[in-house]
Amino acid sequence: MLGLAKGMAAAAVLLASAGAFALDVGPEFVVAGSALSPYSDALTPGYATNGYRGRVAVAPTPAGYAVAWSGADRTIYALALGRYGESLGGAPVRVGENGHSPSISCASDNCLVVWRARDGSTDSFGNVRAAIFGARLSHDMQLLDPSPIQIALYPEPARNRSWQVIGAQSDTDGANYYVSYISLFDAPGCYTLWGAAISSAGALAPPTMLAQECDWGYPLEWAGLYDGDYFVALQWWDEMPPRRWPTTVLAYSTANRFINWDQPSPWWPIEVASGGPSSLVLFNSYDYEFHDDVASLTQFTLRAGWLGDQPVQFTADNTALLQAEPRAESTGGYPVVGAFDGRQYLTIWWTRRAYQPADVLGTLLPVDFSPAVAAQALFSSVSVEPALASVENGTALLLYAAPSAADPTVDEVRGRLIFTDSMPPIVTVPPSIAATASSAGGATVSFAATAHDDYAGTLLPTCSPPSGAIFPPGTTRVTCSAVDPAGNAGFASFDVAVTFQWSGVLPPVRPDGSSVFKAGRTVPVKFQLAGASAGITDLQARLSLSQMTDAVLGTVEEEAPFTYGATVGNLFRFDGEQYVFNLKVASGTWMVRIDLGDGVDRSVQVSAN
Repeated sequence: MLGLAKGMAAAAVLLASAGAFALDVGPEFVVAGSALSPYSDALTPGYATNGYRGRVAVAPTPAGYAVAWSGADRTIYALALGRYGESLGGAPVRVGENGHSPSISCASDNCLVVWRARDGSTDSFGNVRAAIFGARLSHDMQLLDPSPIQIALYPEPARNRSWQVIGAQSDTDGANYYVSYISLFDAPGCYTLWGAAISSAGALAPPTMLAQECDWGYPLEWAGLYDGDYFVALQWWDEMPPRRWPTTVLAYSTANRFINWDQPSPWWPIEVASGGPSSLVLFNSYDYEFHDDVASLTQFTLRAGWLGDQPVQFTADNTALLQAEPRAESTGGYPVVGAFDGRQYLTIWWTRRAYQPADVLGTLLPVDFSPAVAAQALFSSVSVEPALASVENGTALLLYAAPSAADPTVDEVRGRLIFTDSMPPIVTVPPSIAATASSAGGATVSFAATAHDDYAGTLLPTCSPPSGAIFPPGTTRVTCSAVDPAGNAGFASFDVAVTFQWSGVLPPVRPDGSSVFKAGRTVPVKFQLAGASAGITDLQARLSLSQMTDAVLGTVEEEAPFTYGATVGNLFRFDGEQYVFNLKVASGTWMVRIDLGDGVDRSVQVSAN
């Protein structure tokens, strides 16, 4: 696993114990060719973080990730990356012109990029018309549409207004896409959130009104996801007197799932993620107190709430507090992103707003409500506009905009791989295997080993020596290993014992050790190989002697004495039927050892007088 940057200050972060976990962080890399449009390009002056989704977007694909960004030349680009954020060798693809705020999602067949752009025309009030466009690409980022799909056209407010329209967002249920966007003036003084379905074949359905806010209210942030039923979390800001704080977090879906936060929230980032039986809503809020019927802000907070299929009222008791800072110490509005990694939610946030030195923190949240959160410092950065996606294999890709090292006046897309899985796969091997040698070199042994990972499921382990190899005589340790996509390695071992099947010693030597010979006599020590070993004629079998005194073994002689007809040194010879060693026995009691090279003790006692 890659090393984790540690030791960073993360003051005022909630560090309640939620069980041991560890996030590993890969080294920072730069997406090649990713010079970005200016941060304020699509924003109202003075409201640089209001209603601006960002210049960078990322989505998982079967092979890794698809990335989209708004380039320095106001072109929307897309690029395919591998599962570990590595380049796949392709160049960025030009998707659309004069655009910003891209969003990308990928279904099983292809990907969809949507963005906001001005078409150059004006309405009767002099407002420049803006359009939402989309384009489909293959998973390897080849354009599928000859020209962009125009999803919506609506008037944009003049640049000197103190409010700003938000760009479009796209999500997929794996088969089709759903695009959401906000338009102005559908009714006097109103903002309308629209949704439109697009098939993976590029067919655009008529838009549906999802929500509308009128009478001095306007939306500042929303985030949506599509699982066949569109779900969107909203932040509306109602311009009200100071006795009531102005913002509320809502969630809405076409299946009538609805949540409401009982405290107000500023307009800063909101995020939703989906996985398993729940959806996760991440939002900024603040706590306040009333004094003489006047509200007073006490601290800024970042919270997580879980949503199932039933309506819920979010409160401090059923949401998790990720971070809290007193008003005097906080700039408010923590940029936050979340993604489901296959088993749990990865949540990452910045402790300061755009272009301020900040610690980047992360945590893993379960699919069900948990009040205890342990935040972990990941790295420090001066960056903005994070985007996060996971291929649900225990890793996730975090992207963000940061000043270029070559030219700090220009931003570029940077990224890091986040490892959320710290558990190695379980490798299962057979018990020890006993095999009979069929040649002097040993035996061919086959076996089966398996591995299972919590994220990746079944893995194919690598074993050394491998199944089907020729194992030499004796005991060989087999080690099998499997590595999951997050880099965790699991190991298991077992032994393979290869032995020769033999007859035992043959007459005239008795196997029970009762043989007594005349001193100086030449005794033929004989044996045969049997069973699967019967056909071996070139075995290097050796004989050694140890003298015994009062049943105590003496020192082993390196070579046994031999007479004419014995093979050279202490090696047996094969005479066509059996292995023979002609041994001249001296007076005394001797332990004769027959070594076939397989580690088995084959000893017999003989005596001479």
